[in-house]
Amino acid sequence: MGHGHFGAKLHRSRNGGETWEEIAAPRWPEKPADADDRNPMSGAPWPWSPDQIWILEPDPRGLKALWCGTIPGGLFHSPDGGASWRLVRSLWDRPERKQWMGGGYDFPGIHSISVDPRDPRRVLAGVSTGGAWLTESRPSGPGCPNGTPIISSTATGWRWRPTAGRWRWAPPRARSGCLATPAIRGRA
Repeated sequence: MGHGHFGAKLHRSRNGGETWEEIAAPRWPEKPADADDRNPMSGAPWPWSPDQIWILEPDPRGLKALWCGTIPGGLFHSPDGGASWRLVRSLWDRPERKQWMGGGYDFPGIHSISVDPRDPRRVLAGVSTGGAWLTESRPSGPGCPNGTPIISSTATGWRWRPTAGRWRWAPPRARSGCLATPAIRGRA
């Protein structure tokens, strides 16, 4: 959902697709004067706005809450069906984010988001070449299909930290980004 030089755009329908209205796309807060985020491979500066909206994930309880993953790797949350968006700074401000690199694009993207229907505070997000992140030490949810790294939060996405406990952190240059879940045999 990127429109080249027009940037990322979002539209929604409230009547099954008969009509559509444009809604605000996620935006980063104002760029700090000292921000010098660069692609670790090319040295190109990270754009300070979403180039593409890669994934939208609704709240499994049927509420208006939405999660959004973008290129470059921003995770956003909307409590009101997309009327407003907030960058999840606890993930964006991680120093390790500056080492993420694109997998098919020049910049990394958050391409997968899964909200646990049993506990919507538990959010998993896949980041292209971004390593694995986890906020709990007793994982039991979905694994990482096709070797995709996973980041996770049990605080409705507002706290993230490197993995500890049963899952290990997989850095961007790891041979395999897929993590096994020891609690569930055969789940990876």
